[in-house]
Amino acid sequence: MNTKTMKKDFSSIGIRMLISTAVITLLQLVAQTFALTLFPEWQNNFNILLAVTMVPLYVLGFPISFALMRNKDMPAIEKHHMSAGQLFRLCLREDRQPEIYDPAAYGNKLLWKRSGRHPTAA
Repeated sequence: MNTKTMKKDFSSIGIRMLISTAVITLLQLVAQTFALTLFPEWQNNFNILLAVTMVPLYVLGFPISFALMRNKDMPAIEKHHMSAGQLFRLCLREDRQPEIYDPAAYGNKLLWKRSGRHPTAA
C-alpha cells in the first residue's frame, strides 16, 4: 500500500468518524430536547435524562455510525483458524518468550547473561 492510498484511506476514515460523531450528538440533543418539551418535570431527574439521551445513541446512533464506517473498498482481513486445543497447547508451550508475559523475568535473564551468574545468587 503506497503513501497516497494510505493518506486517502485515513482521511476518509477521519471524515466518516467526524460525521458519525456529529450525527450521534445531534440525535442525543434532539431526543433530550423533545423529551424535555413533552415532559418538563423530567428536567430534575438525571436518571431519566440519561436514559433519554442514551437510548437513541444505542438504537439509532451506533447503527448509523457503523453504516458510515463500513467501506467495501478495504482489503479483506486475513483470518487464521485455530482450534481450542491448539490455543491451549500454545499457552502451555515452555519455549514461549517470557518477556511477553513477564518483563521482570526478561530483565533478570539479561542481567544473568551480562554478569555471568544467576541474579538471585548471593
